[in-house]
Amino acid sequence: MALLPLALLALICAFGAAHGACPRKCECLWRSAKITVDCSGQGLRQVPGAGVEPQTQVLNISGNRIAALEARQFLR
Repeated sequence: MALLPLALLALICAFGAAHGACPRKCECLWRSAKITVDCSGQGLRQVPGAGVEPQTQVLNISGNRIAALEARQFLR
């Protein structure tokens, strides 16, 4: 039972680090218990690369002008 608060604190700290490095034109937040980078409706022509942390669980790029995804776009 004591591990739950510790795990929650670790997750909040991890998100805090990701939140500080959010890509331009995107919003980084905690939504539905997931680390989310929301870049929807920003007129982007490509998937943001810099600032999307490996801990990201949801990347919303809907409503943009992204014509295609490159092979291996999401591998690190």
